[in-house]
Amino acid sequence: MEKKNVSLMTEFVLTGLTDHQGLQVPLFLVFLVIYLITIVGNLGLIVLIWNDPHLHTPMYLFLGICIRLLVLSFVGGFLHSLIHKGILLRLTFCNSNIIHHFYCDIIPLFKISCTDPSINFLMVFILSGSIQVFTIVVVLVSYTLVVFTILKKNSLKGLRKAFSTCGAHLLSASFYYSPFSSCIWSRYDGSLFYMVLIPVLNPIIYSLRNKQVIDSLTKVLKRNI
Repeated sequence: MEKKNVSLMTEFVLTGLTDHQGLQVPLFLVFLVIYLITIVGNLGLIVLIWNDPHLHTPMYLFLGICIRLLVLSFVGGFLHSLIHKGILLRLTFCNSNIIHHFYCDIIPLFKISCTDPSINFLMVFILSGSIQVFTIVVVLVSYTLVVFTILKKNSLKGLRKAFSTCGAHLLSASFYYSPFSSCIWSRYDGSLFYMVLIPVLNPIIYSLRNKQVIDSLTKVLKRNI
């Protein structure tokens, strides 16, 4: 049988969020502002915790200056992506170099592969699924222990404060995990949810909803104004 000449793709084009030229600049500005708020909010919260002795409690120290946790997260993420990149080398791309996404994720690459990506899909399911199950179990066990500890306290004010803070944390965690079991998310919605909404919730939960942080921030502003 005569073999067909097939040109392999080595470069890819991301279509982005929209094809409408008029929407690209406004969307860029919107996401730029959101990311700036996220970065400034999180860094500001870390600096505030570092400089205020009243915030040197386990919850805030764990949030602000746990370098080991930060390093572990980066190392784990790097190894996880390295494994996927390694098995991605077995795939060839010859149909199209157009990726209908706004960043280079591996799942859209599987969809335009000329090689059977079943092994790659299986590895994504095993590795990503294991990580998600482990983190969900850790969250559930942690908050179960927190709830039991709260119920042992007799202070009504303390109970309300603890449940208010824990409720906000659980709401954020629920937002993070819910799209995995939902079929209503499109290929863009889920990614936007994780990359935009979840990071910006962190400084909101730990600052705007917390009286200690607000009082500390007010003192800093008064000293510098």
